[in-house]
Amino acid sequence: MLAAIHDGGVENLTALNASICDWDAPEASFDVVTLLEVLEHIPDVAAAVGNAVRLARRYVVVTVPSKPDDNPEHIHLLTKPALTALFKGGSVWRDQALFDDSWGEVILMCGLPGTGKDAWIRASCPGLPVVSLDDVRLELDVTPTQSQGQVVQAARERARALLRQRQPFVWNATSLTALRAQQVGLFEDYGARVRVVFLETAWDENLRRNAGRRDAVPEDVIDGMLARLEPPERWEAQAVEWLCV
Repeated sequence: MLAAIHDGGVENLTALNASICDWDAPEASFDVVTLLEVLEHIPDVAAAVGNAVRLARRYVVVTVPSKPDDNPEHIHLLTKPALTALFKGGSVWRDQALFDDSWGEVILMCGLPGTGKDAWIRASCPGLPVVSLDDVRLELDVTPTQSQGQVVQAARERARALLRQRQPFVWNATSLTALRAQQVGLFEDYGARVRVVFLETAWDENLRRNAGRRDAVPEDVIDGMLARLEPPERWEAQAVEWLCV
């Protein structure tokens, strides 16, 4: 099928015939490895998942039948501890039906200091509680250049309190790298739907806005943040938006 897609004009697609159980391609060869409704057809499920995790640099996306078929064990493939341990702490949505059963939405902001996250929240999310790392920093008297461990921990505790109440809210932080998956995972574990909103603007405008902030971040720090920036990918949450502001 993939070869037919390639022949049809998708030239940047390569079709290979190999077994996921023992394919010896280099570690982290792919950003994403998908196993969609195939594990139930593979005799050695653990070998398949283990090698998929080895080959994936960022994510392994797996689905199995959500309804009983000719083998009742199929719907339990992702609930076996020996198998789920291979995902190295990734999110496993057990028996997840193909519909939205979340109780509400958490918005996770993403963008450099000065891209206008606060302004976007005021305009787009009136009335929603906001868990802001900037506000936590001010309360704890921690500067942006100091260790942020206690700031993040305090913010996560505030987020947990809202999640336990099933209260939609906004997580307002830079969230510049793939480590934002930790926040997404926390929100999803409490049954929330997650929308990532990524903001960007012209560099000069970015610096101008930052300079007008009450807690302006030094320009060299922002420059370092830009070098580490990993814009969000579509698969990181239930919804991802990229906005130029």
